[in-house]
Amino acid sequence: MNFKSQQFLGAFAACGILAAVTSAQAYQPLGGTYAEGDLLVGFTTGADNDLIVDLGPASSALSNGNQWNLGSLLTGNLAGLNNVSWGVVGCTTGPSQVYTTVAGTTLPNHFNNLSVFRTIETALNGLGSDLNGATGYGTPSASAAGDGSWYDGTDSVGTQTFFSNYGNPNDSTASGLPSTLNFYTVLQGSSGARTLTGTFSITSAGILTYNANTTKPTPPNPKIVQITCSATTSTSTIYFTTTNGGSFTYTYTLLYTNSTGLGAPAASWPAFTTTVTGNGLTNSLTDTSAASNRFYRISVQ
Repeated sequence: MNFKSQQFLGAFAACGILAAVTSAQAYQPLGGTYAEGDLLVGFTTGADNDLIVDLGPASSALSNGNQWNLGSLLTGNLAGLNNVSWGVVGCTTGPSQVYTTVAGTTLPNHFNNLSVFRTIETALNGLGSDLNGATGYGTPSASAAGDGSWYDGTDSVGTQTFFSNYGNPNDSTASGLPSTLNFYTVLQGSSGARTLTGTFSITSAGILTYNANTTKPTPPNPKIVQITCSATTSTSTIYFTTTNGGSFTYTYTLLYTNSTGLGAPAASWPAFTTTVTGNGLTNSLTDTSAASNRFYRISVQ
């Protein structure tokens, strides 16, 4: 009896140890040497040292529940998070889009064209160059007031900075911790989509967490911008705008009818089986038909 009881207790203890190991938080590694497409988080007091950290490529960093432990970096460079301004920024091409945090309910700025995007891209490359090689973090050699710091790049009007060419991504921890910022994906254009992708939050212990937005935003109505026809193949190509939904997928479907069907509800129009996933660019679908007249519309869901 005693022997069996000891076996049972030993198995129970082993399970307890296993549970303790598997429940430990696995923090994300830092991104290392900066490359376009990486997300940068920065911290500044407006004086003394700043801290810039590479969170890695947006494609992997923006996974719901990801966490980074920045506690030792923050206490070693900024003596903690009291009255610190901080934010997260990044950009990617194809399509041109900017990632940025904003304070409160403020919406991020638009950027009108590729030329403006290139200035933002240059500013982010400048911030990324302040990282210490492959370590994934940097403490700019200049003070916060100097050129190349997070403060200079995002919190004050300097030359070729993220702030001067796009806007301020920062908010202060002065109102308390944890501090949470809304995080947006912004597409190129004077009215480019501004998608609330999620939030970044940081605790007093320096634990940074990304939480994805789980409410799918209503996409802008797509617009047909051009239709071309080939008389030899009886093929029409319909070009239309799409939206990149970030962590959400928008699917575009081509509907059609003839002149007698124009009085019917659009929802009853026949639909093509081929669809397109939105990527923020102008996309196209084709229709090959000998019909003498056809009318088209694009639906999105």
